[in-house]
Amino acid sequence: MYDKPRYFVLAGLASCALLAGCASTTEGNASFAGGPLKAPSSSLPSDKPSGSSSSALPSSTPSNEQSDIPSATASSDVPDESVPTDRKSGDVDLEEDGAICELISEADLQKIWGQKPRLFPDSGGDGCTYKNADGDQIIIDEYSTLVPSKQAAEDMQYHDGAKESKTTVGGRPAIVLLQPGDFGDGYWYVSETKSLDSEGEVAALLNNDPKLQAIAKAMLEKIVPKYAR
Repeated sequence: MYDKPRYFVLAGLASCALLAGCASTTEGNASFAGGPLKAPSSSLPSDKPSGSSSSALPSSTPSNEQSDIPSATASSDVPDESVPTDRKSGDVDLEEDGAICELISEADLQKIWGQKPRLFPDSGGDGCTYKNADGDQIIIDEYSTLVPSKQAAEDMQYHDGAKESKTTVGGRPAIVLLQPGDFGDGYWYVSETKSLDSEGEVAALLNNDPKLQAIAKAMLEKIVPKYAR
């Protein structure tokens, strides 16, 4: 999918109160300091023999042959095989905004939550926020170019005392970070592949409450296989 801003990563996900944008993933342009190099003001020595002329120097390639030189393949024409394109799950286009909201049936949501949660599709990515009548919420999003193990390690630096554990969700390896305390958060990083060191993850952000953690895992069990590769 397109690389949306990495709004799930910590502050971004938390601020949108549901997956609405960070930085990223989302995805800047480097620029050189200073202007282009200029040739010296006097490129030829003043004592150059009068008989010599720069126009006498043969060009490296005759102008009538330049059209025969094949041009290099433009980088934009080279397919990126690391990120699947045009992904679908049934009738759901996984690249569409808020697509995750359509991946679990109302009946399954009712069973998992014990009630019918409200759904808030992301308007800038395929993420979805689920919220129950008590205000408890779970944010789930997908990032096709993030590496679960790397993302978890980076986020761990901002959560003193957080505990890390590994599990399996929907047939894929996952890392879970849980912050201590009554108001701690829980972060799930589920790989889309069979390796936590490969690009592609389905991520979830929620409170560390054990009941919500169980709900999140049950939902991820339904969602992860849709993105598995």
